[in-house]
Amino acid sequence: MRSATYCLIMFSLVSLLLLGQAAAQEPYFGKNKVHYKYFDWYLIQSENFDVYYYKGEYALAKFAADVLQDAYLKVRRELRYDLTKRIPVIIYNSPNDFQQTNVIPNLIDEGVGGFTEAFKTRVVVPFTGSYEDFRHVLHHELTHAVIYNMLYGNTFGSLFSRQYLFQLPLWFAEGYAEYSSRGGWDIQADMVIRDAAINGYLTPLEFTGGFLVYKEGQSAISYIVEKYGEEKLSEILTKGRSQLSMDKALKSAIGLDQKGLSEEWMKAQRKRYWPEIALRKEAREFAKQLTHHPKDGSYVNEKPAFSPAGDRLAIFSDRSDYTEIYIVSAIDGKVIKRLVKGERSGDFESLHSYVSGLAWSPDGKNLVFASKSKGIDILNLIRVKDGKIYKRLLFQLDAIRSPSWSPDGERIAFVGIKDGESDIYVTSIEDQELLKLTDDVYGDEDPSFSPDGRFLAFSSDRPQDSFGDSSEYDYGHYDLYLLELESRRITELTKGEGSNTSPTWSPDGSKICFVSDRNGIYNLYVADLDSSEIFPITNVLSGCFSPSWSTEGDKIAFSAFQKGGWDIFVIKEIKAAVEEDALAKTPYLLALELDTVSVAVDTVEEEPEEPSRDFSSFVFRAGKNELDSLAELVEEEIPEKSDTISYRLANGEYRERKYKLKFTPDLVSGALSYDTFFGFQGQSLIAVSDMLGNHTFILATDVVNTIDQSNFQIFYLYQARRLSLGTGIFHTKYYYIDDLDRLFSDRMYGAVAYFSFPFSKFTRVDLDLTQLSVDRRYNEPHPVTQTFDDRSVKVLVASLSWINDTVLWGHTGPINGSRSLFSYEYAPDITSRSLTYGAARMDFRKYFHFKKRYNFVFRLTGGFSHGDDRKKFFLGGQSNWIGPSLGSGDIYGINELYFGNIVTPLRGYRYFEVSGSKFFLTNIELRYPFVEHFIMKFPLPLTLHYINGTLFYDMGAAWNENDRFKGGTSEGGTRLKDIKAGFGFGARVNLGFFVLRYDVGWATDFDWVAAKPRHYVSLGAEF
Repeated sequence: MRSATYCLIMFSLVSLLLLGQAAAQEPYFGKNKVHYKYFDWYLIQSENFDVYYYKGEYALAKFAADVLQDAYLKVRRELRYDLTKRIPVIIYNSPNDFQQTNVIPNLIDEGVGGFTEAFKTRVVVPFTGSYEDFRHVLHHELTHAVIYNMLYGNTFGSLFSRQYLFQLPLWFAEGYAEYSSRGGWDIQADMVIRDAAINGYLTPLEFTGGFLVYKEGQSAISYIVEKYGEEKLSEILTKGRSQLSMDKALKSAIGLDQKGLSEEWMKAQRKRYWPEIALRKEAREFAKQLTHHPKDGSYVNEKPAFSPAGDRLAIFSDRSDYTEIYIVSAIDGKVIKRLVKGERSGDFESLHSYVSGLAWSPDGKNLVFASKSKGIDILNLIRVKDGKIYKRLLFQLDAIRSPSWSPDGERIAFVGIKDGESDIYVTSIEDQELLKLTDDVYGDEDPSFSPDGRFLAFSSDRPQDSFGDSSEYDYGHYDLYLLELESRRITELTKGEGSNTSPTWSPDGSKICFVSDRNGIYNLYVADLDSSEIFPITNVLSGCFSPSWSTEGDKIAFSAFQKGGWDIFVIKEIKAAVEEDALAKTPYLLALELDTVSVAVDTVEEEPEEPSRDFSSFVFRAGKNELDSLAELVEEEIPEKSDTISYRLANGEYRERKYKLKFTPDLVSGALSYDTFFGFQGQSLIAVSDMLGNHTFILATDVVNTIDQSNFQIFYLYQARRLSLGTGIFHTKYYYIDDLDRLFSDRMYGAVAYFSFPFSKFTRVDLDLTQLSVDRRYNEPHPVTQTFDDRSVKVLVASLSWINDTVLWGHTGPINGSRSLFSYEYAPDITSRSLTYGAARMDFRKYFHFKKRYNFVFRLTGGFSHGDDRKKFFLGGQSNWIGPSLGSGDIYGINELYFGNIVTPLRGYRYFEVSGSKFFLTNIELRYPFVEHFIMKFPLPLTLHYINGTLFYDMGAAWNENDRFKGGTSEGGTRLKDIKAGFGFGARVNLGFFVLRYDVGWATDFDWVAAKPRHYVSLGAEF
């Protein structure tokens, strides 16, 4: 998201808080970015990068600075472009810390590995425990920073230039980022595109989205480079910048537009992957399928763990839209119970299903799993019988994952990340004493207790020839190791072939099943510890992951990627998958090995004194990429020594500097105009913030020929700590024409302050304080009394709100979860010109998701006001209604205009048709898929996707005195009286920048239905 969007969001939010007008139609919900920690920031600089990190993490920052400089040499060669400014890079120790960043306002999901903010070109990346993943994400995000610089240069200047109109398609931006950072191609991308090509969900490039955009884009970029040459990448970007069209850029560079490129590329993928069908099998051909993600609406079913009795499996699944823990039958996959409801409370903000797993206690009564709880990772021990968490294990670690329960039931081993190191820990359940079993920079993963409790099998990218601590090693290649708990002795189990992970023991302790990609596909292998024999037990088309061996020893459960999602399978015959010694290698791996051998031989001939290196086993860091990087270091011009010295100490280390506040623009916009009535007018909006986004200033002006006619608003926002706060002052003057056609002006001025304290990602308390003065002046007298109804009021308003929000979003609005709000607003009697009132309000919304895109929605809201100047609630119409019709013209009183609330939707009625100091409103909707794709060629070329339909029923009322309120009557037939109801249907479509809604509603009192409906065209997401 661009910083401009960030500022607009913040500006709109603060404006909503301070003005509290009738125009503020929706209460502010939304989840919270909780700042659990306060970070003490430092800075180091390299030739092209400013790397920000917090105290004590210099080693991580140094690694990032070195990796970024090496990656930049590669990107510079590929794009033939030199950076024109320094790139700021912000490093976080863990994903939990990363999710607290203020660089962008967006909530950051666990699956986000990093991002690049465009306006200031800030790269933000967390350390996840793997240095290879860290390197990859740094390189990936660097490509975005370089392309932003290449296309837009100085973003501030480009806002006023034509090249800013060119929007690079995501498939190219993300595809090139993956291509460059992965060394061209890799096994994960090969798996995804193979599966998509074979199962028919490969999408034309111009329409692709989601995770697929990364891999399809990477494949398309590889195709362009292989067929047309790497120099075409730079040419496409250059021509796109000048011609402002990706189709024109592609046509000029390679002779094909996006549609033509998609057709040729998709044809090439089918030719490449369809022959693989004859060589390999789908998982369901050799294993029992227990979950079916296309049928149950899930995307992920993974990390199966056999119960000790062997009759049940604990799994992660998102079949309810939220990632949760289920207990399913190991025979047919039937759900026995949903054990943990995740992602809806502070205790289970995340279950880390992407990186962690589940483990049973030896007696089968309990489970252990890791979760993010109130900002930190903990181990949860839960009773399977009743779903009660009976113990939480908390340690001072940056991240926790992959627990394994010891056979004696007294200890738990797991992976802990602390200060840039991923190590194996073991803790006693009783006294929670923590013991660190490995202590080095190597990435250690997947600990698994042997059945006798003497050993831990684990995967690691440590070098096999030496176990000493070293910062210089070829990270990213994983093998299996055994750690003897008594002696701490580590021995290797696998060597050289592929990357080997996820070990699980046979019940007799003689064998280990694990995942390896040694043939270019993630398959399951079994290692016999007595004979040292290793053989594959699967020969799958896509990929197998997370094996779990049953206690009987006759079954292995695993998850498999297929048809764009993950499902659970069980192998019942554990035997070699092929008669040959090894599985047939993929075309990608064969070509990679051939290319590696060829390049390695050439290198040896040129440098006979250096020994050759075998890169065939480096899956994510292919041999070609490694050797090219070495060549680049020689070929590229070495920076001036004086430049290097200025960033480093005499010993070669980087200079550490304390972070200092420095404000730079996030958004600058303005306009100048002239008319004969107001003369010269100028509008401007300026937002500035520091590098970390903790401090933000916003200035908005609308200046005319006199100061008292001008508008300005100045706000300051502070978000570095858990308690966020904002304050500001404002002055506005607007003209209106009332229901008697009199021209009058309202001059408003005052100050605002707000405080927000989040208890978790889902729940918070907001306190808003507003001092507002309104001076009303009429230009002409009342037509009857011939007096000027001038008036001035001063109001101090305090509002306290409790908000809970657990919803998940679809294309046009929330699709699952709930929202709740309770608020109380009070204006005391301070001066003779004060308005005095109190007002309470509640709003509850519940969303039920079923059958993929079908939703049932229920909402109930209500409130009341009391005091001498009770505020009014106005019912009727639809929120953000374009060209609304008004049910009442008497809405221009100061109380109504600035302190009333519009409550919508009540369709079938006009704006302000019903009003009172008390109200309730109920909405019931059925939302459903209406049109999947709409393509129009004439008169305008227009393509719309996922148009949703809705059937609705609204019912509400507003009144002043309870004794005068009569909901219904039997006079002249049983019908509603003061209660208003409406029903109808509508459609919604997401146009990218906003959601366009159309509703048709009929008013009814149960005895009568309006002869003509009311039509509503409106903007914004569904409630």
